[in-house]
Amino acid sequence: MRTFLVAIDFSEPALDAAKYATAFASQVGASRIILYHSSDALHGYFDIAQLPDAINESTVDEAAHKLTEIKLCLLAIDPSIEIACEIDHWNLIEGINRIQAREAIDLIVVGRTGKSRLSRLLLGSSTARLCATCDTPLLVIPASISFKPIKRMALACDFKEVTATIPVNIIKGLTNKLGAELLVVNVDYREEEYYDPHMITQQYALHALLDNLKATYFYVDSKSERQGILKFAREQEVQLILLIKKQHALGESFLHRSVSKEMALYTTIPVL
Repeated sequence: MRTFLVAIDFSEPALDAAKYATAFASQVGASRIILYHSSDALHGYFDIAQLPDAINESTVDEAAHKLTEIKLCLLAIDPSIEIACEIDHWNLIEGINRIQAREAIDLIVVGRTGKSRLSRLLLGSSTARLCATCDTPLLVIPASISFKPIKRMALACDFKEVTATIPVNIIKGLTNKLGAELLVVNVDYREEEYYDPHMITQQYALHALLDNLKATYFYVDSKSERQGILKFAREQEVQLILLIKKQHALGESFLHRSVSKEMALYTTIPVL
């Protein structure tokens, strides 16, 4: 990982996410951060020409000044990281896509909630859309969280088509750069699944893929994937949860819009 893109709406959660991203960049050896502010971030959710003044974004000059202040704050955390600032009038999703079209972005970082009730609703929806559509790894930072060196990561896995769906190189690279312990967790309430021949084959395949990482494996009995994963992560004192996005599988269902809102309320653990 070399370049991070951090979405900034000037809310406290966004500022916390930027600080977290800077410290995380230092731990993984990333060298560049782009602070991105969409001055039209909220307009993309309305089929009207003009929003009420109460939710209009700052002028470009005001936004540029605020981004510069944030940049100076982040440089105090790690002065060796190159920090660029970018502002445009596209909605958040389109703006991020346009930056990715010309920049090699390795990680997108977003804060979980916005600065007002309406902003929380819209930006929460925006985060859910990013989770569903973005192919670049997405790091979602809950509100009011400070960075702690990552020593333990939990990889949530449904043991389905692991060879085709598990991004082994990314997981290995991240685990090695962080020097972290990898915990693999499967959440299910159907005991018969654990003895299914196909499931057993997939378990062996995953063991082979992650063999040199010395991962440990856990099986959690829970009807709720979200609750099972979060309870496990808290009990195991995990600093980062890894989810794999794939169609009709754990990652996509877990990152559904309604579940993202629940995560915003209940989790204090960053999700990648």
